[in-house]
Amino acid sequence: MPKIGLISDVHGNYQALEAVVDHAEAQDVDTFWFLGDAVNYGPESHRCLNLLEEIVDPDHWILGNHDQAALLVHGLAGTIPERIRTHRDALGFFIADDEAMLQSLAVTVEQMQLLATNAPIFGDQPEYLRDGDCVLVHGGFRSDRLTRTYTRYPDDALLELQALKSRFGRDLPRLMIAGHTHIPLCYALTDVSGDPQVEKFDLARNPISLEAPFHVINPGSVGQPRNGNPNAAYATLETESTRNPARPFVLGNRATLHFHDVPYAIEKTQARMARFQLPPKYAHRLETGR
Repeated sequence: MPKIGLISDVHGNYQALEAVVDHAEAQDVDTFWFLGDAVNYGPESHRCLNLLEEIVDPDHWILGNHDQAALLVHGLAGTIPERIRTHRDALGFFIADDEAMLQSLAVTVEQMQLLATNAPIFGDQPEYLRDGDCVLVHGGFRSDRLTRTYTRYPDDALLELQALKSRFGRDLPRLMIAGHTHIPLCYALTDVSGDPQVEKFDLARNPISLEAPFHVINPGSVGQPRNGNPNAAYATLETESTRNPARPFVLGNRATLHFHDVPYAIEKTQARMARFQLPPKYAHRLETGR
């Protein structure tokens, strides 16, 4: 049965990403899908981009809001501080307008300039993509800010279902896989054509059988978890259908989802953050998973 690694919100944390890739390979993962936010916050965005380009299926890689902010600044002329200062209002569409965030962004853009390949793949990705039974988005569809919409609570899942009905009509996907909240979750929605009901799965109940007509999934954050667990988070999706890249993705009748949390050398990431003079609060978050 094909097994797909679902990863999101790496945020420049190479130690966490490397640990997840090693763990996933031990789980016999066949390929990776990436839900956005490769960069910012962490100290090694360039190394994360290089590794992601090695492992992620390029047809299943979407942009996050931090990616969009970094690409905006990266594509401008002038010094990095000048670019950020001049386009601060535009950056506010993607990320929080505070000094710590912009300080981190400056480090990220400087690192992007070090990429040996100049990131030929990074930047070509869409905000969302549909592949048969699955749709990938960093945030959600119920606003025009697809990369900044938070999909976290049961009511959010219901609103996303309605937004997808408006977008796709009767041709609904069976899975919506998102990131952005940095919190792993899985909702199952039943009676999607009538009065939808939402069930939230206990993530300790691994694996989860994906039997409902519609699910909302978030694998959590690789590089900056916010669910109270400092370990790097990701998920694996296993289907009975043989993957054929030339055809739309089919979930099948026996698909399962497994959530993972992977320990990694947090102190190494924190030491690198200190070396690049990144805001201490971002390093502290790694200890608490908040």
